[in-house]
Amino acid sequence: MYKIIREKDISVGQSYELKKTITQTMVNDFARLTGDFNPVHIDKEYCEKINLESPIAHGMLSLSFLSTLIGMYLPGNGSIIISQTADYLLPVRVGDTVKVSGKITDKQYGGALNLCILTVKYRIKNQRDQTVIRGIIKVNLK
Repeated sequence: MYKIIREKDISVGQSYELKKTITQTMVNDFARLTGDFNPVHIDKEYCEKINLESPIAHGMLSLSFLSTLIGMYLPGNGSIIISQTADYLLPVRVGDTVKVSGKITDKQYGGALNLCILTVKYRIKNQRDQTVIRGIIKVNLK
């Protein structure tokens, strides 16, 4: 049975973080799933020819871990992402370990149904503690 998260259980300042290591298998699976076979993601020789050093992971692959962050932990079950922004600052490469962290910065009630809407500020950092992606997510808590 899934735990039901209630708005009374959520407060501004709550945070969570998770870590994932990006593998070539993840990148290849993401390419197959999305149909994005851009060689900057999967072809080392191509990347070397264009001075990219090595393939970079799809930006949306890194962002997909936000679904885990929000849907499972912050706030968790029953939450639905209603909007998000993303600033891509640095590439993520195969072998990088990314730390996905979020913090609830606002809690309001609004809309036609007066539902609880949370604002979550997030950062994705690599193993060198460099921010690679940052943004804001709005979450509807059902």
